Amino acid sequence: MPPLRCDARRPRRATSASVGARRGRAGERSRIRQVHHVSRYAHAMGCSEKTLTRICGAMVGVGAKSFSASRLALEAKRLLVHTEMPISAIAQRLGFDEATNFTKFFRSIEGCTPGDFRRRLDVSL
Repeated sequence: MPPLRCDARRPRRATSASVGARRGRAGERSRIRQVHHVSRYAHAMGCSEKTLTRICGAMVGVGAKSFSASRLALEAKRLLVHTEMPISAIAQRLGFDEATNFTKFFRSIEGCTPGDFRRRLDVSL
């Protein structure tokens, strides 16, 4: 398998997978709330969608779309559990135009609505 590179014109000393992973970790945390498309992540990292998907596959074992969706869902769960923000505010903070789009996304990942998830984990005494 050929080495994975974000920029095929310039050879790098470190493996391109490790470079891509470092770039991804640094940018992913700040952009996860705003970007939901692999093409935008790839553009921000200076590589193609295909290369980003190969890097994600090599580093974490899933494609770029699955990886970004799981990170977005993780941030959503964190906000649902650790804040009292309304679901509509969480949806807006995560970059969804409508709370219904956020609910559909969350249900597709977790199998329940954000409200059900929050109620299930509510352990207030």
